[in-house]
Amino acid sequence: MRSRSGGSLSGLFAVLAAAGAFAVATSAQAQVNRPAQGPWGGKTKGVGKYAEVNGINLYYEIQGTGKPLILLHGGLGAIEMFGPNLPALAKVRQVIGVDLQGHGRTADIDRPLSVELMADDIAALIKYLKLERHGGSASRGGRKTGCGLDGDPA
Repeated sequence: MRSRSGGSLSGLFAVLAAAGAFAVATSAQAQVNRPAQGPWGGKTKGVGKYAEVNGINLYYEIQGTGKPLILLHGGLGAIEMFGPNLPALAKVRQVIGVDLQGHGRTADIDRPLSVELMADDIAALIKYLKLERHGGSASRGGRKTGCGLDGDPA
């Protein structure tokens, strides 16, 4: 997928979505007894901020240090849906959770809600945060795009 700025979203950064990547971890966690954490897995521990990108105030949280990893929630989701996976990943990576347009703490604005525009928002967030290029992949709803350009499994 190409952003309007001309760059390839998959070529910009290691982007990961919950739908496919955490399916195995989620099914393993379902077998463990633990207290209920709410519909999306509980509160996050990151410090949230807003980035003004593409005319939208995009909410994001950063946890951990190391090579950046952006987590994209599925439809009708928010950062909280990553539950205990987010702090586990933050032990070895800089994890950036994002609430996409019209989800979580990012308000909807007067523009279409589309995968292309949300991809442009993530590309703009990467520039806003001045993240280094590492390559990457993305999956939303089981549709995988891109490839692991930095040697990490995509």
